[in-house]
Amino acid sequence: GLGLGLSIVERLARVLDCPITLRSVPGKGSVFSVEVPLAKGDLTLAPRRQRLSPVTTHEPLAGLRILAIDTSTSWCSVALSFDNQPVIHRHEHVGSKASQVLLPWCNTLLKQIGAGFADLDAIAVGVGPGAFTGVRLSVAVAQGLAVGTNLPVIPVTSLDAMATQLIQSHNNQMDDQRFIIALDARMGEVYWAPYQILNGKPQAIHEIRLCSPEAIETNDANYIAGNAITEYPEIFSKIPIKTI
Repeated sequence: GLGLGLSIVERLARVLDCPITLRSVPGKGSVFSVEVPLAKGDLTLAPRRQRLSPVTTHEPLAGLRILAIDTSTSWCSVALSFDNQPVIHRHEHVGSKASQVLLPWCNTLLKQIGAGFADLDAIAVGVGPGAFTGVRLSVAVAQGLAVGTNLPVIPVTSLDAMATQLIQSHNNQMDDQRFIIALDARMGEVYWAPYQILNGKPQAIHEIRLCSPEAIETNDANYIAGNAITEYPEIFSKIPIKTI
């Protein structure tokens, strides 16, 4: 709504130190705009680093400078990977207050290592599936920061992130196995996708699907993981597959 939009724009304008304008457009209502100069103090693009292409996959990510944000659930998450330094992050249950803390958290992490937005190579953003308002918030913030700093945006689905975390929690000792990530979608449904592990990394076998827990196609998967298991314990206890 208007309140959330104004909150996001105000915070972006504050972070980018740019003026904000509210104007009325016939047939469209009120429109916010932030005037971002080509070079604004610490927003001047760093010429010493070759920036990522928005459409190119770069492997490995080690040594890159990436700010990751996710508000697709009631938890707000911000993480910063900067060169080869240890990843720093903040992850807290904030409910409906994500719009108030997201940008301040980003600033705090960057200041912690003495960097600014212009020092980044890219911005990663969680694109769900998840709560509509939460996904809209993180995507809007990522887009605003990307426009203001001329950075590419890397979209990451919730299930892909969970799959990667699962493999890392098992010390990458899961090659040649298949598993399913199932995320509670409420109202008796789940988001799910099957993955296979190739060279220590998760590869989705097909797109994310939405269905009842009973309709998940386990096929030749070795196990299943995700918060849907705790939400529907009776159903998953009857599925002939190991749960994690």
